[in-house]
Amino acid sequence: MYMRFLDRERNINSELEEKVQLRTAELQNTNRTLKLEIEERKRAETALQESETKLKEANAAKDKFFSIIAHDLRNPFNAVIGFSNVLRENISELDISEINEYIGYINDSAINAYTLLGNLLDWARSQTNSIQFSPGPVNISNIIHATLVILSGEATKKNIAITSTVPPELMAMADNNMVSAVFRNLISNAVKFTRPGGFITLSSRISGGFNEFTVADNGVGIQSKDLEKLFRIDTKLYTKGTAEESGTGLGLILCKEFIEKNSGKIHVESEPGKGSRFIFTLPVFPSA
Repeated sequence: MYMRFLDRERNINSELEEKVQLRTAELQNTNRTLKLEIEERKRAETALQESETKLKEANAAKDKFFSIIAHDLRNPFNAVIGFSNVLRENISELDISEINEYIGYINDSAINAYTLLGNLLDWARSQTNSIQFSPGPVNISNIIHATLVILSGEATKKNIAITSTVPPELMAMADNNMVSAVFRNLISNAVKFTRPGGFITLSSRISGGFNEFTVADNGVGIQSKDLEKLFRIDTKLYTKGTAEESGTGLGLILCKEFIEKNSGKIHVESEPGKGSRFIFTLPVFPSA
Protein backbone atom coordinates (compact mmCIF):
# COMPACT_ATOMS: atom_id res chain seq x y z
CA MET A 1 0.00 0.00 0.00
CA TYR A 2 2.70 2.43 1.01
CA MET A 3 4.76 1.51 -2.06
CA ARG A 4 1.78 2.21 -4.32
CA PHE A 5 1.39 5.59 -2.65
CA LEU A 6 5.08 6.40 -3.25
CA ASP A 7 4.81 5.32 -6.88
CA ARG A 8 1.76 7.51 -7.36
CA GLU A 9 3.59 10.46 -5.74
CA ARG A 10 6.57 9.89 -8.01
CA ASN A 11 4.29 9.82 -11.06
CA ILE A 12 2.56 13.02 -9.95
CA ASN A 13 5.90 14.72 -9.29
CA SER A 14 7.20 13.52 -12.63
CA GLU A 15 4.14 14.86 -14.44
CA LEU A 16 4.40 18.15 -12.57
CA GLU A 17 8.10 18.42 -13.38
CA GLU A 18 7.38 17.70 -17.03
CA LYS A 19 4.63 20.34 -17.09
CA VAL A 20 6.95 22.85 -15.39
CA GLN A 21 9.68 22.15 -17.94
CA LEU A 22 7.21 22.53 -20.81
CA ARG A 23 5.86 25.74 -19.34
CA THR A 24 9.38 27.02 -18.73
CA ALA A 25 10.30 26.25 -22.34
CA GLU A 26 7.16 28.05 -23.53
CA LEU A 27 8.00 31.09 -21.40
CA GLN A 28 11.60 31.08 -22.66
CA ASN A 29 10.36 30.94 -26.26
CA THR A 30 7.93 33.76 -25.50
CA ASN A 31 10.74 35.81 -23.94
CA ARG A 32 12.97 35.22 -26.95
CA THR A 33 10.15 36.25 -29.27
CA LEU A 34 9.49 39.37 -27.21
CA LYS A 35 13.20 40.26 -27.16
CA LEU A 36 13.38 39.85 -30.92
CA GLU A 37 10.30 42.02 -31.35
CA ILE A 38 11.75 44.68 -29.02
CA GLU A 39 15.10 44.62 -30.82
CA GLU A 40 13.36 44.84 -34.18
CA ARG A 41 11.27 47.74 -32.93
CA LYS A 42 14.41 49.50 -31.64
CA ARG A 43 16.11 48.99 -35.00
CA ALA A 44 13.05 50.38 -36.75
CA GLU A 45 12.97 53.39 -34.41
CA THR A 46 16.70 53.97 -34.93
CA ALA A 47 16.28 53.71 -38.69
CA LEU A 48 13.37 56.15 -38.51
CA GLN A 49 15.41 58.60 -36.43
CA GLU A 50 18.31 58.32 -38.87
CA SER A 51 15.94 58.90 -41.78
CA GLU A 52 14.46 61.94 -40.04
CA THR A 53 17.96 63.28 -39.35
CA LYS A 54 19.01 62.78 -42.95
CA LEU A 55 15.80 64.41 -44.13
CA LYS A 56 16.43 67.43 -41.90
CA GLU A 57 20.01 67.66 -43.16
CA ALA A 58 18.82 67.39 -46.74
CA ASN A 59 16.23 70.12 -46.19
CA ALA A 60 18.82 72.32 -44.49
CA ALA A 61 21.23 71.72 -47.37
CA LYS A 62 18.52 72.57 -49.89
CA ASP A 63 17.62 75.77 -48.00
CA LYS A 64 21.29 76.74 -47.79
CA PHE A 65 21.79 76.06 -51.48
CA PHE A 66 18.86 78.18 -52.61
CA SER A 67 19.68 80.91 -50.11
CA ILE A 68 23.17 81.22 -51.57
CA ILE A 69 21.89 81.19 -55.13
CA ALA A 70 19.12 83.69 -54.39
CA HIS A 71 21.19 86.14 -52.36
CA ASP A 72 24.92 85.63 -52.18
CA LEU A 73 25.49 84.67 -55.81
CA ARG A 74 23.25 87.48 -57.06
CA ASN A 75 25.11 90.22 -55.17
CA PRO A 76 28.45 90.06 -57.02
CA PHE A 77 26.69 89.95 -60.36
CA ASN A 78 24.63 92.99 -59.36
CA ALA A 79 27.88 94.78 -58.57
CA VAL A 80 29.42 93.78 -61.90
CA ILE A 81 26.35 94.98 -63.80
CA GLY A 82 26.04 98.20 -61.78
CA PHE A 83 29.66 99.32 -62.03
CA SER A 84 30.01 98.30 -65.67
CA ASN A 85 26.90 100.36 -66.48
CA VAL A 86 28.46 103.35 -64.73
CA LEU A 87 31.60 102.95 -66.86
CA ARG A 88 29.63 102.51 -70.07
CA GLU A 89 27.41 105.53 -69.52
CA ASN A 90 29.97 107.92 -67.96
CA ILE A 91 33.41 106.83 -69.14
CA SER A 92 34.00 110.05 -71.10
CA GLU A 93 33.43 112.06 -67.92
CA LEU A 94 35.61 109.94 -65.61
CA ASP A 95 39.31 110.36 -65.00
CA ILE A 96 41.71 107.43 -65.02
CA SER A 97 41.70 107.03 -61.22
CA GLU A 98 37.91 106.74 -61.15
CA ILE A 99 37.96 104.27 -64.04
CA ASN A 100 40.55 102.13 -62.22
CA GLU A 101 38.44 102.26 -59.08
CA TYR A 102 35.34 100.96 -60.87
CA ILE A 103 37.38 98.31 -62.67
CA GLY A 104 38.69 97.19 -59.27
CA TYR A 105 35.14 96.82 -57.97
CA ILE A 106 34.16 94.80 -61.02
CA ASN A 107 37.22 92.57 -60.71
CA ASP A 108 36.62 91.93 -57.00
CA SER A 109 32.97 91.07 -57.64
CA ALA A 110 33.86 88.73 -60.50
CA ILE A 111 36.43 86.92 -58.34
CA ASN A 112 33.91 86.55 -55.50
CA ALA A 113 31.28 85.19 -57.88
CA TYR A 114 33.76 82.77 -59.44
CA THR A 115 34.94 81.48 -56.05
CA LEU A 116 31.39 81.07 -54.76
CA LEU A 117 30.24 79.34 -57.93
CA GLY A 118 33.18 76.94 -57.69
CA ASN A 119 32.28 76.08 -54.11
CA LEU A 120 28.64 75.61 -55.03
CA LEU A 121 29.53 73.22 -57.84
CA ASP A 122 31.97 71.27 -55.65
CA TRP A 123 29.43 71.04 -52.85
CA ALA A 124 26.60 69.96 -55.17
CA ARG A 125 28.83 67.26 -56.65
CA SER A 126 29.83 66.04 -53.19
CA GLN A 127 26.16 65.75 -52.18
CA THR A 128 25.41 63.55 -55.19
CA ASN A 129 28.59 61.48 -54.75
CA SER A 130 29.62 62.46 -58.28
CA ILE A 131 32.88 64.11 -57.29
CA GLN A 132 35.87 61.97 -58.19
CA PHE A 133 38.03 60.80 -55.29
CA SER A 134 41.57 59.87 -56.35
CA PRO A 135 43.94 59.72 -53.37
CA GLY A 136 47.66 59.56 -54.03
CA PRO A 137 50.94 61.22 -53.07
CA VAL A 138 50.43 64.99 -52.86
CA ASN A 139 53.15 67.61 -52.44
CA ILE A 140 51.61 70.05 -49.98
CA SER A 141 54.14 72.81 -50.55
CA ASN A 142 53.30 72.85 -54.26
CA ILE A 143 49.59 73.16 -53.45
CA ILE A 144 50.28 76.05 -51.06
CA HIS A 145 52.42 77.85 -53.66
CA ALA A 146 49.73 77.50 -56.34
CA THR A 147 47.08 78.73 -53.90
CA LEU A 148 49.10 81.78 -52.87
CA VAL A 149 49.56 82.73 -56.52
CA ILE A 150 45.78 82.78 -56.91
CA LEU A 151 45.15 84.71 -53.68
CA SER A 152 48.15 87.05 -53.76
CA GLY A 153 46.08 89.89 -55.20
CA GLU A 154 43.60 89.83 -52.32
CA ALA A 155 46.40 89.71 -49.75
CA THR A 156 48.39 92.47 -51.43
CA LYS A 157 45.41 94.83 -51.48
CA LYS A 158 45.17 94.50 -47.70
CA ASN A 159 48.95 94.46 -47.19
CA ILE A 160 48.73 91.06 -45.50
CA ALA A 161 51.90 88.99 -45.21
CA ILE A 162 51.51 85.23 -45.78
CA THR A 163 54.34 82.93 -44.77
CA SER A 164 54.68 79.15 -44.91
CA THR A 165 57.05 76.91 -42.96
CA VAL A 166 55.74 73.72 -44.59
CA PRO A 167 58.79 71.74 -45.81
CA PRO A 168 59.07 71.65 -49.63
CA GLU A 169 59.40 67.86 -49.62
CA LEU A 170 56.40 67.17 -47.37
CA MET A 171 54.01 64.63 -48.91
CA ALA A 172 50.54 63.55 -47.86
CA MET A 173 48.29 60.72 -49.02
CA ALA A 174 45.20 62.52 -50.29
CA ASP A 175 43.18 63.73 -53.27
CA ASN A 176 45.01 66.65 -54.87
CA ASN A 177 41.91 68.59 -55.96
CA MET A 178 40.21 68.28 -52.57
CA VAL A 179 43.31 69.36 -50.64
CA SER A 180 43.73 72.31 -53.02
CA ALA A 181 40.13 73.35 -52.32
CA VAL A 182 40.75 73.12 -48.55
CA PHE A 183 43.85 75.35 -48.62
CA ARG A 184 42.16 77.78 -51.02
CA ASN A 185 39.14 78.20 -48.75
CA LEU A 186 41.06 78.41 -45.48
CA ILE A 187 43.63 80.90 -46.77
CA SER A 188 40.95 82.96 -48.50
CA ASN A 189 38.96 83.10 -45.26
CA ALA A 190 42.08 84.11 -43.33
CA VAL A 191 42.70 86.98 -45.76
CA LYS A 192 39.05 88.00 -45.51
CA PHE A 193 39.04 88.25 -41.72
CA THR A 194 42.54 89.67 -41.21
CA ARG A 195 42.95 93.42 -40.85
CA PRO A 196 45.14 95.39 -43.29
CA GLY A 197 48.78 95.00 -42.31
CA GLY A 198 48.15 91.66 -40.57
CA PHE A 199 49.76 88.30 -41.15
CA ILE A 200 48.88 84.68 -41.93
CA THR A 201 51.12 81.71 -41.21
CA LEU A 202 50.97 78.17 -42.57
CA SER A 203 52.74 75.42 -40.65
CA SER A 204 52.84 71.64 -40.30
CA ARG A 205 53.99 68.85 -38.01
CA ILE A 206 53.80 65.07 -37.82
CA SER A 207 51.44 63.68 -35.18
CA GLY A 208 50.43 60.03 -34.77
CA GLY A 209 50.92 58.99 -38.38
CA PHE A 210 49.20 62.11 -39.70
CA ASN A 211 50.38 65.41 -41.11
CA GLU A 212 48.84 68.20 -39.05
CA PHE A 213 48.47 71.52 -40.86
CA THR A 214 47.62 74.90 -39.35
CA VAL A 215 46.37 78.02 -41.09
CA ALA A 216 46.68 80.81 -38.50
CA ASP A 217 45.91 84.52 -38.66
CA ASN A 218 45.90 87.51 -36.31
CA GLY A 219 42.51 88.68 -37.53
CA VAL A 220 39.23 89.48 -35.87
CA GLY A 221 38.68 85.99 -34.44
CA ILE A 222 35.40 84.20 -33.83
CA GLN A 223 32.97 84.49 -30.93
CA SER A 224 32.75 81.33 -28.82
CA LYS A 225 28.99 81.12 -29.42
CA ASP A 226 29.65 80.99 -33.17
CA LEU A 227 32.35 78.32 -33.14
CA GLU A 228 29.83 75.48 -32.99
CA LYS A 229 28.05 76.90 -36.05
CA LEU A 230 31.09 76.45 -38.27
CA PHE A 231 31.25 73.40 -40.57
CA ARG A 232 27.45 72.94 -40.31
CA ILE A 233 25.00 73.19 -43.17
CA ASP A 234 21.96 73.59 -40.91
CA THR A 235 23.07 76.89 -39.36
CA LYS A 236 23.45 80.37 -40.77
CA LEU A 237 26.53 82.43 -39.94
CA TYR A 238 27.12 85.43 -42.17
CA THR A 239 30.03 87.62 -41.12
CA LYS A 240 31.52 90.45 -43.13
CA GLY A 241 35.28 90.52 -43.65
CA THR A 242 37.51 93.38 -42.49
CA ALA A 243 37.03 95.05 -45.91
CA GLU A 244 33.30 94.25 -45.98
CA GLU A 245 33.89 91.03 -47.94
CA SER A 246 30.86 88.77 -47.98
CA GLY A 247 30.83 85.08 -47.15
CA THR A 248 28.43 82.16 -46.92
CA GLY A 249 30.24 79.61 -44.76
CA LEU A 250 29.92 77.06 -47.56
CA GLY A 251 33.69 76.92 -47.99
CA LEU A 252 34.21 75.63 -44.44
CA ILE A 253 31.51 73.01 -44.91
CA LEU A 254 33.35 71.84 -48.03
CA CYS A 255 36.62 71.76 -46.10
CA LYS A 256 35.14 69.46 -43.47
CA GLU A 257 33.65 67.10 -46.07
CA PHE A 258 36.87 66.95 -48.10
CA ILE A 259 39.14 66.47 -45.08
CA GLU A 260 36.98 63.68 -43.67
CA LYS A 261 36.80 62.09 -47.13
CA ASN A 262 40.61 61.91 -46.95
CA SER A 263 40.54 60.24 -43.49
CA GLY A 264 41.44 63.44 -41.65
CA LYS A 265 39.83 65.78 -39.13
CA ILE A 266 39.48 69.55 -38.87
CA HIS A 267 38.80 71.93 -36.01
CA VAL A 268 39.26 75.59 -35.12
CA GLU A 269 40.75 77.49 -32.21
CA SER A 270 39.86 81.16 -31.99
CA GLU A 271 39.68 84.17 -29.71
CA PRO A 272 37.88 87.39 -30.60
CA GLY A 273 40.33 90.16 -31.46
CA LYS A 274 43.33 87.83 -31.53
CA GLY A 275 42.77 85.65 -34.59
CA SER A 276 41.98 82.07 -35.51
CA ARG A 277 43.80 78.79 -36.09
CA PHE A 278 42.25 76.23 -38.43
CA ILE A 279 43.92 72.86 -37.87
CA PHE A 280 43.41 69.78 -40.01
CA THR A 281 45.08 66.42 -40.58
CA LEU A 282 45.92 64.28 -43.58
CA PRO A 283 47.53 60.83 -43.68
CA VAL A 284 51.30 60.80 -44.06
CA PHE A 285 52.55 59.45 -47.37
CA PRO A 286 55.17 56.77 -46.60
CA SER A 287 58.63 57.72 -47.83
CA ALA A 288 60.46 55.26 -50.07
